[in-house]
Amino acid sequence: MLEMRDVYMEEDVYQLQELRQQLDQASKTCRILQYRLRKAERRSLRVAQTGQVAKDVSVRLHNELEVVEKKRIRLEEENEDLRKRLIETELAKQVVQNEMDKLREVRGTREGARGGVPKALGVAGVLALHRGIPHPCSRC
Repeated sequence: MLEMRDVYMEEDVYQLQELRQQLDQASKTCRILQYRLRKAERRSLRVAQTGQVAKDVSVRLHNELEVVEKKRIRLEEENEDLRKRLIETELAKQVVQNEMDKLREVRGTREGARGGVPKALGVAGVLALHRGIPHPCSRC
């Protein structure tokens, strides 16, 4: 059971790292798109201020702004989803860590009551002790 929790925790850690990488990448992409949006807005303002607004340029910039804004909104939503998943993963990791700490405490109290447990018991032995079932190696 502890091995399963260890595997689950390792998967959570890997998933957490992966989510952080995705969050970093989404943040970078969002910054790039915001820069492009500001640049396009400045370009649009310059054209409008000089009075040289041509219909085709205006339409192209407007379409470009819409595309960038849609991408920005999508990335912000994705960013928020990744944040939520990151929080959920961290909470799950903390729950698993707390359970492991409890098992260690139980193991520690039982080791003290029995005068010590051989270190060769491993994960299966700790789980067996936690359940009160004698481990085959406990005769060692």
